[in-house]
Amino acid sequence: MDEFGLDGIDLDWEYPTNPGGGISYSEADTDNFTLLLRDIRACIGAEALLTFATPTPGKYFDYPACLPYVDFINLMGYDVNHPPYHHAALHRSERVDAISMDESVNIHLELGVPADKLVLGVPFYGHVKDGYDFGSARYHDIAAYEGELTREWDEVAQAPYLADGNGEMIVTYDDPRSLAAKCAFIREKNLRGAMYWEYSGDTEAQDLLRTLFLGVVEGK
Repeated sequence: MDEFGLDGIDLDWEYPTNPGGGISYSEADTDNFTLLLRDIRACIGAEALLTFATPTPGKYFDYPACLPYVDFINLMGYDVNHPPYHHAALHRSERVDAISMDESVNIHLELGVPADKLVLGVPFYGHVKDGYDFGSARYHDIAAYEGELTREWDEVAQAPYLADGNGEMIVTYDDPRSLAAKCAFIREKNLRGAMYWEYSGDTEAQDLLRTLFLGVVEGK
């Protein structure tokens, strides 16, 4: 931090106590994570930022114990499923099989995370149905296929998707319209803000980043 003039540290431990990531784990890791936050905070001081990433189900962390050490928590609001289901839908619809972002936010609020310490993450990429190859699932590549496939809008989920001639979802992703809806949701819930993964997925015109800036920072 000192060498490069950074303003803080963000932790992405996926996930304490969970063996699914192929990492070493222990039943004590929920407490170990809190202790790690405590020790990093003691090292970097009160002025530097300390944050961490949390999954949509709100598991693995003792949120109330973590709160004294962190400035905010980044909710990874993506990757919850693949076609034929949305991977980052704002609200639950028939095309949401796991969890919606409003459900995830409410879970974290119920677990004791204050709204002003919760940041909603959004994707600058999508997921493509097996058997299709677009070269990449970054938004700027997906947008180029909106003419080849049919862009559909899920009014309930507030999410777009690309469909084939039979109406089957081929690509799940976010676009400026869905991000604008999420920005309105962030303001409605009085959340801390938005974060995204990751910048290289945006268009050269910065369509997604501009939408977030206008919606979150300027409140438009």
